[in-house]
Amino acid sequence: PSRGYLNEKELDELVAEARASGCRHVVVTGGEPLIQREVGRLTRSLREADLHVTVETAGLHHPDFECDLLSASPKTANSDPDGDGDGAARHRRLREGTDVLAGLLRAFPDHQLKFVVQDESDVGEILALLERLPPLRPDRILLMPEGRTAAEAAGRGPQVAALCSRHGFRYTPRLHLDLFG
Repeated sequence: PSRGYLNEKELDELVAEARASGCRHVVVTGGEPLIQREVGRLTRSLREADLHVTVETAGLHHPDFECDLLSASPKTANSDPDGDGDGAARHRRLREGTDVLAGLLRAFPDHQLKFVVQDESDVGEILALLERLPPLRPDRILLMPEGRTAAEAAGRGPQVAALCSRHGFRYTPRLHLDLFG
């Protein structure tokens, strides 16, 4: 789209393409969709087309938008950039704030939180974050093994699955790595 705005024709084409796919579920994702100017128009149009809309977000922004399922993936320390520069400090500051995420969880009662886990040391941080949010059922928390490749994620899978069993969380594989590398 020109200048970052969707015109009606482009919006209509996106919705028509989604409907023509034969899929009933649409996931709005990619980078951080909630910073896109037109996310509200897009999500409303997709829902008006009788599609189930999931929005994938880090939970750092709360524009006006609609969804049937909010899928938030809060970042933890294992996502911090290397180094002590301004970028790393800004990343830490943003990911440690919970006010916006808490507001999203209240606004969208059908939600889930997904965390990428390297090892057991990540669980303490996840539990501390959950303490700062509105109460969540454990089955709304999904843990997935960290890995840049399917093999790396699979290697962490059994440990992450055991952590899910211990805390009552759900396990999710990294299917996109299995399918697309």
